[in-house]
Formats: sequence, C-alpha cells, structure tokens
Amino acid sequence: SVSKFTLSSKQENATGGKSIFIWEDEVISLIDIAHERGTTVKVENLFYNTPARLNYLKQARTEYLKVSQCVQNFALSYPEIAFWLEHDGKQALYFPQYQWFLPRIASILWEEFAKNILEIDYSFSGFRISWIISNPKISFPGKTKQYIFVNHRSVVSPLISKAISDAYNRYIAHGTQPGFVLFIEVDPTQVDVNVHPRKMEVRFAGESTLFRAVYHAVEDILKSVSLISSSEVRNDFEI
Repeated sequence: SVSKFTLSSKQENATGGKSIFIWEDEVISLIDIAHERGTTVKVENLFYNTPARLNYLKQARTEYLKVSQCVQNFALSYPEIAFWLEHDGKQALYFPQYQWFLPRIASILWEEFAKNILEIDYSFSGFRISWIISNPKISFPGKTKQYIFVNHRSVVSPLISKAISDAYNRYIAHGTQPGFVLFIEVDPTQVDVNVHPRKMEVRFAGESTLFRAVYHAVEDILKSVSLISSSEVRNDFEI
C-alpha cells in the first residue's frame, strides 16, 4: 500500500511463472511470465504516498545498508537458497546456494572467522539449539558478528547475548566480543515476539533455564578448547 510493488515467482515444477503488480492496495495486473525457479520482489517509490513516513527515512545509503543487512540475515538462515540483491540497477550482493552454512558464514562474516569456529548442538526442555561460536583465539571490537535466529527469523535477545558474553568473559581480551551464529528451534507459543514494535526483540518462556543452558554449553566447550592446542581446533574448509 505504500509502494509500487511487483512480485514474480515460479515454482520448481511449473511450466511458467506469475507476476502480480500492486499499486495503492489495488491489483493492477496478474500475468503469466517466463521466470526462473524462485521469487523476485521489486519495490519502487517506497512511501511516495505517505509523506510523513517518507520524511522519516534516512539517507539513501543508510536505508540501503538496512536492506542489505536484512538480505544477509535471510541468507544466513537459509543457506540452501540462493539470494541476490540489486541496487541502482547493479548486483550488490550474491550468495549462491549451499547445502552447508559454513561457506555462507565465510562470505558474510569473515573467512578467518569461519576457519576458527566451534560447533554446538544442544537440546533441552523443548529447545533445539545449534550454533557456531568463534574460537577464543579470535575476537572482535564490536557485536557486528553476532546473529540469533529463532525458527529461522532474525531476532535480538539480550538474555542470550549476555549468556554467551559471560561465558567468554575470561577467555577473550577485555573490551572485545565473540562472534556467533545461533539457531533456536522452539514451539512458537514459547516465544513472545511482541516485546518490541518491530518484533525484533523476543522473550522466552523459562528464560532463567535458557540462560543457564546457553551459558554452560558455551563455557564447557571453551574449557575443552583451552586444554588443547589451537592447531587441533582449527576448522579448515574449502569454499
């Protein structure tokens, strides 16, 4: 309703694709098209008909960086799907399809990070948690390499971030941060997504239990790594 919006898509076994064009909440056209398998979303003239929202937008580069981050979040969460982003008529991002998320982590977060990771897979009280965390021999000045996904959706959880940060406290230099990509699978009824207007921050049922589980899972693997040489924990791979 606030843009000129076109969505084009083709299912894997379909002979052709469909394209729908929506303008001001009205379907202008729905046509058959030739389209590769997958989906293309095109948004033009965003907020052209809502001046208050248009004025709220930042500079074009700032808004582009937000869109870029959104695409990268999807790419991390779904490595089996290829993603690309066009900006000003040029391809700005491209992530080929992978069956394993480590090459995608290397392309988004940093190859050296992907070569120095520790993997954890943990289940308890209805939670399935799988994640990769950085080997404590590397750390980062900020929190830009920290991602949390709940049922494949990118979220913010101060509770989980603190649990991981506390576990790293005596293993990395003061003032630096670990890197991690955390995937949580849980019954949606056990997650409150209405904490924040943008639904980015979430809260869980049994948060104290979750905090202790995450903290001890990370601390246990960091303890084990501290007992062996760095050459034995290096995780090399080919992209």
